[in-house]
Amino acid sequence: MKKRTLAALSLVLLGMVSQTVHCGRDRIRIATYNIRQFGEGKTDLDRLTTIIAKTDSDVIAVQEIMSERKLKDVARRLSQGRRRFEVALSRCGGKSAMHVGFLYDAEKLTLLATTEYPELDPDGRGACKQGERPGFAATFEDKEKRRKMTLLVVHFLFGGEKERFELRKEQWRKAHAIATKIEKENPVVILGDTNSTGWDDDEWYERTFIKEEAKKNHRVVVTDNLRCSEYWTPGAKDGEREGHIVPSTLDHIVATPSLVRGRSEVHSFCRELSCKKTSTKPEDFEKVTDHCPVTFDIPSRL
Repeated sequence: MKKRTLAALSLVLLGMVSQTVHCGRDRIRIATYNIRQFGEGKTDLDRLTTIIAKTDSDVIAVQEIMSERKLKDVARRLSQGRRRFEVALSRCGGKSAMHVGFLYDAEKLTLLATTEYPELDPDGRGACKQGERPGFAATFEDKEKRRKMTLLVVHFLFGGEKERFELRKEQWRKAHAIATKIEKENPVVILGDTNSTGWDDDEWYERTFIKEEAKKNHRVVVTDNLRCSEYWTPGAKDGEREGHIVPSTLDHIVATPSLVRGRSEVHSFCRELSCKKTSTKPEDFEKVTDHCPVTFDIPSRL
């Protein structure tokens, strides 16, 4: 009972702090966060809620959602003070049944429309329960400024092999094509777990491709400054000592230039470890997820 009381008190205090910061900032904070096998994996909901609340985000693009009911529970927990979070989730989840979607503060943002894009499956099947995860777009309006924007959340194919990268390239091309259509109406943000295993060392020229594809489509890679967004456990064959976990940069945000004024930020244990490898697994790595939230702010005037 004492432990539950302390956890509840911690969430209330976080809500008060978050609300104080929230009221003092004239901006929209956008985040992306892969919550590992959420709904089937063992996720510490108190810690998850605390991590998200500390980012002070207004809308969070989420990946690997396997239980809408539990995500709505997180939304309820985040609804402190003037915050009132709601959920928008994709209908399809591909063969892995991992959905993508959004947590958003309905006090600050109005959800105007959503669209599903199963064609982001690199195999071209586009079936709801087959292939890879779909893209999912949500159009929001800032209630105060009446600004509209569309966020396209993605979860690309994993794997470090060259053939996997070639399939991710096709997913990027399709995502940019979708964004180009959306931009006829609203500025757009592509964000999520892009599984860019070649970002850090530019293996198979993956980082080069992501940046050049964004430039070709007149968009900005907001996360170009990131040093990491996720940790993983390599084996001896990867040249690491047994037990080490090492950083990587798998999560990205690409946006219409008019939305971009600053740099992205990484949170949780990625920030605490300064994106350095470690022999001690952070508690949140074990109890919540191997990814860290990544945020950026849209300024008050576009």
